[in-house]
Amino acid sequence: MSDFSGIQPPSGGGKFPPIQKGNDFFDQFLKCRNDGERIELVVKTAQRPDVPLKALEELLNYRNQFDLTLGLQSFGYIGNQDIRKKLANLDYIDGLDESLDDIYQRRDPDSYKCHSKRIFEKLSQEAQSGSELTRLSAAWTIQQLKYTPMISGKFLFKPAEDIQRQIISENLKRLNDRYLLNDIIRYRTHLTSKKRVQAF
Repeated sequence: MSDFSGIQPPSGGGKFPPIQKGNDFFDQFLKCRNDGERIELVVKTAQRPDVPLKALEELLNYRNQFDLTLGLQSFGYIGNQDIRKKLANLDYIDGLDESLDDIYQRRDPDSYKCHSKRIFEKLSQEAQSGSELTRLSAAWTIQQLKYTPMISGKFLFKPAEDIQRQIISENLKRLNDRYLLNDIIRYRTHLTSKKRVQAF
């Protein structure tokens, strides 16, 4: 798992000016002095009743692992219960999706993919094939939004809980292996027990 232990805590009260639209969010995002402030800005923005979903969705396009992880987790922090339900049901979301009139004027209105579905596809993609950090973050968010098994089964090869459990288990095993390697007596005992098992 990537080491983000160097993340600095927010440095000054976390006073951000009101965010009215996505541009305000990104202006503040760029002004953050450290990762702690970025985390605080994303969480506070997601918890707003009038959350600027387009801005949070834009974070999903970032290549930087830290920013992408913030984007993935931001949807798990959304406080507006109506929006959470619409995301979980892959429904049309007013203000995020194109207007219904614009959709129906398209040549093929049925081909329009609403943003809640795009967001879930990105979460699923990262949960299955991203880095350990993005897999863990996406799996956590999928659990927080409580997608039904019928919906999640269309995109995920296994439940988000299992993905998260596997990543944590692999990392705990890796930490345990490092612990064995740093203690010569334990390492020798470990090797000896392995040789005994192989002899059988």
